Amino acid sequence: MSGFLKSLRTRLEARRQRHAEMRSYLKSAQPPEPVLTGTGRDYSVMSENDRALKVHLPEAVHVALSELCEKHDSNFSTLIRHVLFIYLYGRYDLIALLERGKGQFDITDRASGHFMRVSNADNRTADLGKNDHDIKTWIPSQMYADLKQAADNKSIPLSVFVREVIITYLFGHQALPERESAGGGEA
Repeated sequence: MSGFLKSLRTRLEARRQRHAEMRSYLKSAQPPEPVLTGTGRDYSVMSENDRALKVHLPEAVHVALSELCEKHDSNFSTLIRHVLFIYLYGRYDLIALLERGKGQFDITDRASGHFMRVSNADNRTADLGKNDHDIKTWIPSQMYADLKQAADNKSIPLSVFVREVIITYLFGHQALPERESAGGGEA
């Protein structure tokens, strides 16, 4: 048994040494050349996360975000900013920006919880639980304005719109029932 333990310790130490060497190499390695060109749109106006965005999420969404953050060693604010960027401007530009080190969407996390009373009228997310997880995320003002315009185009409050964008990103379009038309009838 002691021979087995000695062998196990030796292998474990060798593995630790290889990991230490790999970490050292990765720290010294040059970043790879960017592969994606991006669309060429100018996102320089989004260099600061200067606008607070509050959203109330159901339990299932909060759990899914938590798991993704843990898996990708990230935080709620960064993940939500990425989801919203993808919704508004596309995954292609996000990846191209991150490749070039223009990760203004990775700026320090200033997320915090905030309690607000929310109406459950027209709650299309009831199957996912009550919207009782309050998230406050900082995003660029231009992104906020673009989200507000998209919400206004659908005639729903911004926080409801953002919640539905996040749910759709995480669980797909089938996770939300169809919205009832304001006219009450079919066209």
